[in-house]
Amino acid sequence: MKMKRFYQLMAELVSGYKLQLRRFHEMRDLARRQQELMRPGGILQLDEIFARRQALMEEIDETGRKLAGFREEVQQIFHLEEFKLEKLEKLVNVPSCAELKETLRELAGLIEEIQRYDRESALLLEKDLKAVRESLRDIRDNRTAHRAYQGSFSDGGSVLDLKK
Repeated sequence: MKMKRFYQLMAELVSGYKLQLRRFHEMRDLARRQQELMRPGGILQLDEIFARRQALMEEIDETGRKLAGFREEVQQIFHLEEFKLEKLEKLVNVPSCAELKETLRELAGLIEEIQRYDRESALLLEKDLKAVRESLRDIRDNRTAHRAYQGSFSDGGSVLDLKK
């Protein structure tokens, strides 16, 4: 009876992580697109990407909670303190263990790729923000200079900057 439940749980884990994998593939594609939009002219479409990424994260979190329950049940069946796939493979070497291991490996690589895209996007954003700050500073400096020397003098006089 316990082994039958174990097989069901393993099938659920494999299925769940494959679903996570598909979601993370979409997340990676969005991260890639986000990075492309960080370049001039694409900023307006970022809002759609951020909204979709947020929705994906919520779906991933929900599935993650379900998978955590399945892992806990497997732990209980085999009296394991923690869910370690290597230990599980030693106890019962079934094809679903290898499939789950491969899926988790792919998932880890995909998450690293997403993180790389996000780091690169953050650097692009920092660069853009720095350019905007510099432009604002130039505008502010020009406005101050313009105010200091503005106005007309009816007697044809000149302006002396007494502050210096």
